[in-house]
Amino acid sequence: MSRSAALFDRARAAFGGLTEREQKLLGVMVVVLTLFAGYFLYNAVVGNARTWKDGIETRRAAISQVIAARARYAAVVDEQRRISDILDDNTLSIPSFVESLARQNSITRPRDFRDQQNPVADRPDLTADSTVVVFPDMTPAQLTQIARGVVESNHLLFIQRLRLDTRPRQSGYEVEMTLTTFRRDGGGP
Repeated sequence: MSRSAALFDRARAAFGGLTEREQKLLGVMVVVLTLFAGYFLYNAVVGNARTWKDGIETRRAAISQVIAARARYAAVVDEQRRISDILDDNTLSIPSFVESLARQNSITRPRDFRDQQNPVADRPDLTADSTVVVFPDMTPAQLTQIARGVVESNHLLFIQRLRLDTRPRQSGYEVEMTLTTFRRDGGGP
């Protein structure tokens, strides 16, 4: 006989030797212990399932954040590439641009251009070309036209400073405007 069969026969003989009351009490005890074991096993499985579910939700949220961050990164890289291309191709002459814009809008030609070139502090490969332009007599409407022309142009050009002389001239004000563009060293006007 096998060992497990012998063990089973011994257990049956021991169980048969008990009184009916003892047999019922032992049966109830086995049922209670089985229920306890089942309860603890169930809680362990459900607890692990909840932990796994929470972990899955956390990982999904992290993946969503990574996807969103990647999209933002791609947009920044595209913008950086676009600006880099503009910097490489920037041959804008601010005085020529301003004279052309003034001519298009029938504004009196600027009387003074003062050019200045400065390296960009944290980017040694870039140079800021600034030009101070003085318009002797400009109305607010003409100033708006010039400003709109600068902003709407396809050039990397910014109005860095604007000063109006508060003493009126014939039909307007004297306007001093500082325009700035950037270029990569080795290029430019």
